[in-house]
Amino acid sequence: MHDGVEHIAKFSRPDDQFDVPAVEYATLRLAHMAGITVPSFELLQIGAHSVFLTERFDRTDGGGRIHYLSANSLLRPRALSPDGREYKTSFSYAAIAEALQPRNHAAPVDAHELFRRMVLNIMVGNVDDHLRNHALLMKEPGVFRLSPAFDICPHLEAPSRPQYIGVGAFGPASTIQNALSQCERFFLTRDEAAAIVAEVKDVASRWRDVFADSGINVTDRYRLAGCFAAADEAETVQVNLGLDLADPS
Repeated sequence: MHDGVEHIAKFSRPDDQFDVPAVEYATLRLAHMAGITVPSFELLQIGAHSVFLTERFDRTDGGGRIHYLSANSLLRPRALSPDGREYKTSFSYAAIAEALQPRNHAAPVDAHELFRRMVLNIMVGNVDDHLRNHALLMKEPGVFRLSPAFDICPHLEAPSRPQYIGVGAFGPASTIQNALSQCERFFLTRDEAAAIVAEVKDVASRWRDVFADSGINVTDRYRLAGCFAAADEAETVQVNLGLDLADPS
């Protein structure tokens, strides 16, 4: 409990390679600035340690439970084929967006935000974006809406790893080109998707200032720089926005 409200508290671990609670706080600031719905969150210092607090969004104002459904439970994925074809179809961000349609009167709105979250995860090197890190809430009977975003944090292995779930026609490849390749599955035109990419990149490219303002030290900012390659490569992003993509499948 914090200020009379239920929160989740995240602490650092002895083997952390950077100040993880503070970095998650700074990254969620970027998400909020990029137009992504996030819960209330706060960073505390207890002695020499950072503690990241995020308000529980699966609770009513009176402390009751709100029905919560993870994207993993929504999609019920089977084992992947040896060639990973499901990354292009059913084990992907777009599959979540499409599964929202019969359960959600505002499916296009939530699908647009899901696309925005996918782009941000690419920009900040969050490659731990598995299906249990996406969720729906049922606040009224039979209607599921996208929950606020959570568990968004850079991972040092991001420069050498794809996203955890599919991004587009190139499977889980962590590129803006791939993100744009199936934008219509998010109820977006190519121009609308490109506009979202530009908005997110404008925010993500300022990560150094936001991280410094959040108290992330110079050493940790240097260590994390590789995670933000897509955000920092402005010219590459602009080129990718203009590509005519062919589905490689």
